[in-house]
Amino acid sequence: MPETGFAKPSVIEADDDIFEINDFTVVTEFESFIASLEVYFSEFSKNKEERQQSPKIFSYKGVEFVFSYHSPSTDVDYLENLKHLSNSAHELASAKLDFAESPEISRQFGVSEYLFLKPVHQNATINDEDMLNMVLSALNIATLNCDCELPTFVQFGDDHRQLYAGVLQNRNARTCFEDAHLQSVLYKHKYLDGIVEMFKEKINTPLNLEHGIGISVCLHYVHKKGSPTPSEVAIHDNDANKNAKTCNHRYPFGADLDPMSEFTLSVCWINVKKSVLTENESYSDLEPSTSAKWFASSTFHSDSKYGLSSMLSDVLDCVEGSCSDCTVFSFCSNNPFNASLDPSANSAASILTPLTHSFGPTAVNFLPASVKNEEVFEECVQSWQTETSPDETPAELNSCKSAPTRSITCQVTVCLMETLVQSPRELNKFGSLWRKFCTIMRECWESNLDLPGAMFKENNYISADEEFFDAKESFEEYTAKGRHQPLSPKTYLLNVNVEIYVPLTQDRGPMTEDMIDEHTSFLTSLEEGEERARAQSDSLLSDMCAFKAANPGCVFEDFVRWHSPRDWVCNEDDDRKGHLSERMDSSGFWKSSWDSARPIPVFGQSRLFNEVKTAEQILQTFDSIKMRQLIDLLLPVVLTESTVTLMRKGEICKSLFEDDLSQLCRKVSRFTRYLNTEDVYEIRTDIERIETMIARFSSLKSFLSKHEQSYLSNEMNSEREINAENWPIAEQLDQMLNTLICGMLRTSSKDLPRHSKRIRIDDAPRGPLAIAIQKSICLPLDSSGTLLPKPSRKEYILRWITPRPGPDSRVMPQRMYVSASEDDGYRFCGSFSSDLTFS
Repeated sequence: MPETGFAKPSVIEADDDIFEINDFTVVTEFESFIASLEVYFSEFSKNKEERQQSPKIFSYKGVEFVFSYHSPSTDVDYLENLKHLSNSAHELASAKLDFAESPEISRQFGVSEYLFLKPVHQNATINDEDMLNMVLSALNIATLNCDCELPTFVQFGDDHRQLYAGVLQNRNARTCFEDAHLQSVLYKHKYLDGIVEMFKEKINTPLNLEHGIGISVCLHYVHKKGSPTPSEVAIHDNDANKNAKTCNHRYPFGADLDPMSEFTLSVCWINVKKSVLTENESYSDLEPSTSAKWFASSTFHSDSKYGLSSMLSDVLDCVEGSCSDCTVFSFCSNNPFNASLDPSANSAASILTPLTHSFGPTAVNFLPASVKNEEVFEECVQSWQTETSPDETPAELNSCKSAPTRSITCQVTVCLMETLVQSPRELNKFGSLWRKFCTIMRECWESNLDLPGAMFKENNYISADEEFFDAKESFEEYTAKGRHQPLSPKTYLLNVNVEIYVPLTQDRGPMTEDMIDEHTSFLTSLEEGEERARAQSDSLLSDMCAFKAANPGCVFEDFVRWHSPRDWVCNEDDDRKGHLSERMDSSGFWKSSWDSARPIPVFGQSRLFNEVKTAEQILQTFDSIKMRQLIDLLLPVVLTESTVTLMRKGEICKSLFEDDLSQLCRKVSRFTRYLNTEDVYEIRTDIERIETMIARFSSLKSFLSKHEQSYLSNEMNSEREINAENWPIAEQLDQMLNTLICGMLRTSSKDLPRHSKRIRIDDAPRGPLAIAIQKSICLPLDSSGTLLPKPSRKEYILRWITPRPGPDSRVMPQRMYVSASEDDGYRFCGSFSSDLTFS
């Protein structure tokens, strides 16, 4: 390394009075780089609590670097004979990180806590060996000057190759981290025996301590699905509607392509002696049946599409697209503006082609063109009548403002959504189906027929259907009419000793929850008294007329005693002795309304609610409704039923997403009440996450259980007589598979990773679960189910505590990691330590 001290000045004597001094003390770029590293290491060692702060940027030779800190994931086991080493160096002698799920640097070099220097820009990497050596020299000098005892790595080469080099040192020892990635190696170096020889040559210890070499091996057996195929997990629950002629009456669900890409069985031997394992060109005793450490993991495709989330995306596209302000009827095929469209669009075949139409060559249009739109609604009713699934809304969704489950509204919404998903850019099918629904509603209204599927209970008790006939009780000139029942407690008129009767009155008409809330808010905004009375003048006048007809001889005070008891101030002894409250006594509107009211029973009054006018307004609104408005009406139903679908489909693996599902229910409930469209995007993301988990679970379950029945039958026939209790029944094996898969898929990350967790198979190598998995990935022509394919990847870790570099040196931990794969090539990563004191 160049010296950084001050150079002696050079004096040029050209004259007795003139001389020149050349200053060679200018700081070089390399020295500035070292100084900046030292400042970083010094601040890093002082502020331990701020080690996760934002990364700092360095620059050298036009390349920008960033330092990041990786905290330890495991506790360090300290060895008594390695006290002269730093804490991180003790990890090199431990097998805790062997083949663990950890970052690449930890897997390859055996350290969990380290500093990582990486180029900021991928196009500005260290591809020059001289520059790499300069950067490593700077790290050497800076870490030693600052007594930094953490492993420090720098990345070099192309980013996808993941090549690293680094150093770990204190005043006693230095560990150099080396990395090499090759496409081909000597044949003997592909096997354990050759790798051991290469390791011994690299360490080059003068002492013969081969018996101290520890070895860990991991063989990966990978079952690849290849290119994505149509998913075995049906995007529709077609089994429940095998006889359906029109549509499935189910929301699309699941993946269009099998989400599983690879399934990996990893078999490990951890920290065994060299004499125990043998592997060379001609012989190998690395048999899975000799290891009890089996692990399962899986990789998934990232380009799968999922039914529910894709449907919501299509719905949102319609809301945001240019068609959102067009009327739905304008999309119909016989509309004058769409005369060029296919005139056969009215058939259910063109409207409700199955969703499988877009998902692969095996799709079949099972709907004949002769099927008309009327049959769609007939099947809506039949589906509601023959439905075997629970009709009760889950308790988590009771607060949602949506249509009742299995109602005609839900069924029609499903059909509309299916046409939208089938051809989101051809809205003529959607418009035709909506127009037919409006036509059926109008026909039912004009013909006084019940709308199919609108009755939820066998017995309907509607008080409005009852008629009351009052017999004459006296031959007075005026007879009471429209009585319902005596007022309770028994109360008498003020001027006549006759009991007060509650009259039959008119309701303001049916009101939805939204209308009730709006009306309540309006009344609350008014001041008490006359303003509120005027806002309800029609209803108040109707009640007064009915009260007069039911109670001949009554006065205004009698009406107040029934209609607003708190405005009648009476004595405790006699209810008839009292007076009007100040509020009512001063209210001229109530008194004037009473004076103008005539004794007319309810059946003789004009209707407060005109159902003919209201129904016609609703039908006209539906006829002229715009796409955005219709979607806004359907979204509460769609989101609620989509959440119900998730809950029912994912019941078996609910533990994977229980918290996410609870949050989703709260979000859906909030949306149905406040109708904030922005919430739909977040709900769609949550639905996609849960649906992806369910689809992945179903894919893995289908793959691993395909040989479950054959395994059970074979094993029970051959072994039950010997030891029947060793073989679980089918339900137990099924539960073991569910537990394994849930463990693989469980994650706290919002973005689901492509790679699942690696979960240990507890009953390996001869337990039922291990055998079932082995049968799933065995060679296709192996009828016994015991012949595994050739390992797709082999990993070796060699560990040796030996004096280095000389015979008088203290013992140093040596570690080498080797990965051999036909796809990724051969990778050699070494952590080689040397004694700096006794060399």
